[in-house]
Amino acid sequence: MTSINRLGFKQLDSDEFRDTSFDQGRPDNRPFLGDLQSLSTRIAAVQEISTSINRSLKLDEILKVVGQQAKWVLDFDQCSVCLCDRLSRRLVTLFGSPVPDAEIEASSPLDRAIQTKQPQIIRDRATTQADAAYRSHIIIPLESEDQVLGTINFALRQENGYSQEDVRIAYLLALQVAAAMRNAQRFEEMNRLYAELQHTHTQLKQAQGFRDELMHMIVHDLRNPLSSINISLDMISMMATDPDEQLHWLELANVASQTMTGMIDDLLNLNKLEAGKLKLILRPLQIGTLMLGKYESYAVRAVGEHKTVTLELPDDLPSLLMDVELIGRVLDNLVSNAFKYTHPGGQIEISARADETYLFVYVRDDGLGLPPEYRDRIFDKFVQVTDASGASLRKGIGLGLAFCRMAIEAHGGKIWVDSTLEQGSTFAFTLPLSLG
Repeated sequence: MTSINRLGFKQLDSDEFRDTSFDQGRPDNRPFLGDLQSLSTRIAAVQEISTSINRSLKLDEILKVVGQQAKWVLDFDQCSVCLCDRLSRRLVTLFGSPVPDAEIEASSPLDRAIQTKQPQIIRDRATTQADAAYRSHIIIPLESEDQVLGTINFALRQENGYSQEDVRIAYLLALQVAAAMRNAQRFEEMNRLYAELQHTHTQLKQAQGFRDELMHMIVHDLRNPLSSINISLDMISMMATDPDEQLHWLELANVASQTMTGMIDDLLNLNKLEAGKLKLILRPLQIGTLMLGKYESYAVRAVGEHKTVTLELPDDLPSLLMDVELIGRVLDNLVSNAFKYTHPGGQIEISARADETYLFVYVRDDGLGLPPEYRDRIFDKFVQVTDASGASLRKGIGLGLAFCRMAIEAHGGKIWVDSTLEQGSTFAFTLPLSLG
């Protein structure tokens, strides 16, 4: 049983902790004046130690002060602390011979102090084989807010080295150490949370900057085909008497309009594909039919840009289930990329073949090509090829190829690129002939 005395710490009434050495020669159990003065001096020393350790909010510094100043209040040959968390217990030597790095045994005095939250005093034996040189021990729980943070441990080589008063002084010191440790833990937690907040703030600022840059690029990219449409319409108005010229500019306006519509569709479909919310609308179709339907618009663009585009299709291409709109957008993106990065006078080749399992589609160009380090990353969102100075070498916002990858993978296929700088690129993808 314990009670709280006027000094503000637990009074130990158990026979296990009672020390009667001061009762001899004093039948009335009254302490001598010298004892009171000694007790007052030791309490004052505990207060000074408390002031010292509360100047720091770092656990290592707190423990260093305790190791240096604890002898003001208590004699010992060794002083250590056991630091506890939810997963482990760690012994740290503050004074004397280092504590061996050993697991704390269940039911040992140190373990009992932690489990019962009660001080332990051993007068004439070692607590473990590792500390056989020490015969007297005081083990005080470091408790704060009903949580045991560890223990503070004092040891002497001689037997019966500690009195009940020593236990009380050690307990009073332990209260101050536990409070300082709790403050240090809170400070460390605050620093951790502050660092997390700073990291989150930095990420938010980067995301905001990235959003602004992305919006700028989207607006810029959408403005290009819109400008082409406006120019084409102006030219039609100026050449109202020439049907051939009108048709030419109408075709260019139509291509630009389709390009802009496709870019908007890519943005919308990319989000749905990434979230797994885009449902494929599958129907059987021979890929050659789709490619022939698109080839006419590719040829018109090639004439306008002074480039050559060819289509090679074998007669025996099989039909397969596909989302025709998505695969059509993949073709448009790959061919559009080939046009962007092929010089005037260059050539673009579109072809397809099949084996027993897959359909293969290829889009080749003899344009700029890709640096080796970008070949695996080019299908990631927002990846743009840059030069040594960081300037972008390729137009666009880096979403078209990411859309292609997700669309092809949604069909169970794969997409890749083979490329050599200044010699061109071959983008290829597969589609399974059977989705089962």
